Amino acid sequence: MKTDQLEEFVRNHRREFDEFDPTPELWDNIEQQLPVRKIIPWKTYLGRAAAILIIFASGYVFSLYVTGRQHEKSTAEVANTTMSPEMSTFFEARAYYSGMISNRKDEVLRLAGNNNDIKKIIEEEFALMDEDYKQLEKDLADQVAADEVIEAMIQHHRIKLELLEDILHQLQTSASAEEKEVHYVL
Repeated sequence: MKTDQLEEFVRNHRREFDEFDPTPELWDNIEQQLPVRKIIPWKTYLGRAAAILIIFASGYVFSLYVTGRQHEKSTAEVANTTMSPEMSTFFEARAYYSGMISNRKDEVLRLAGNNNDIKKIIEEEFALMDEDYKQLEKDLADQVAADEVIEAMIQHHRIKLELLEDILHQLQTSASAEEKEVHYVL
């Protein structure tokens, strides 16, 4: 086995290496050459963190203010437009049907469970219906036969609700039929 010459030299002269200690001046010179570490007090970090929080909070408050102003402006525009009794009735009906549709849709999705086909059919059908509804909204903005358009928009919500109620009824019927089958099998 061949040994390394440096390793052999160190073994032979180990005592000579241990005899000499570095002088204190050597360590002082090394310390002077090291970069100086700045110690930043914790109060500085706290101040910076507080400044960042203030900036984000003020940005958030400003965005709420701008959004609120835009909402107030759009609400005022709607109120300033001809707010006929028909429009008032429409807004009430839309709010009612939207709530009912949301509730029925939640029930249908709950009963559908893992049946993705039902979910997909509902989403596709509602997407098609919503395209028609957007056209009705354009017609209403154009003030073309407003009473007829309002009635069509209300009818749109009724049809959505009826569709969901039919699906809900079918799901409930099939669930009760499956439950009866389970009782007969047991």
